Amino acid sequence: MEAWAWLEREGILIRDPNQPAPLFFISRRGQRMRSQQDFEAYRKAGLLPKSQLHPLIAAKVYPAFLRGEYDTAIFQAFREVEVAVRAAGGFPADLAGVNLMREALRPVKNTARAGPLTDTLLPVAEQEGMASLFAGAILLYKNPQSHRNVPADAADAAEVIGFASHLLRMVDRRKAGKAIGSTMNTELVITEGPLGFAPAGTMPPALSLKEARAAERFFDFFTANAGERRLPRSEDPSPPARHRGLDTVPQPSRRSC
Repeated sequence: MEAWAWLEREGILIRDPNQPAPLFFISRRGQRMRSQQDFEAYRKAGLLPKSQLHPLIAAKVYPAFLRGEYDTAIFQAFREVEVAVRAAGGFPADLAGVNLMREALRPVKNTARAGPLTDTLLPVAEQEGMASLFAGAILLYKNPQSHRNVPADAADAAEVIGFASHLLRMVDRRKAGKAIGSTMNTELVITEGPLGFAPAGTMPPALSLKEARAAERFFDFFTANAGERRLPRSEDPSPPARHRGLDTVPQPSRRSC
């Protein structure tokens, strides 16, 4: 029943308030899931909420992530970091990679002048740490993707892309003359995802592998009956599921649907 509960929690199945018995119908969000690809896109979107990403990442990187092109998405994310640092610091196009990060975030030390993006309010050790953070990110995440295929799964890619988004926001703050540690003003933003609208800051819980497989079985049944918006109480999805060798589908008769 975990899969059924997940479908309700995600608003894919909605209980009909006009019926005395527990009767469910497929929501508009659920009706947008016309294929297995739609269902997978929804699951991936839960790992990397678009509303929480920097606008550049949301526009240029997020589509590749949804397509499952994780190595490409990671490379693109840190290329955007590199481009943003170069533009914010006013550097020429031939300065790139680690050298660019070191120059842009050069700490105030001895007679060295601070880099254009250095936060001079930080202690020198933290200034050095900031330069190393950006330089290390380019070395670890952008350079390998430029030279070879680096395998990545959805969860790892989501974390790395989120890190790139954080670096871009730091660049934005320094470009605006704000301290790295300053708090940015936030507001509630409603964004449209691949299958509906969601407020900024919300993240649907990720499914376990067991829940995902069970939810996919329900998904197969619902899409096969997409012509009927309301689910008949007498329908039992177990026969077609068992026909495919999937004999562990929870029985909806317990929910009187």
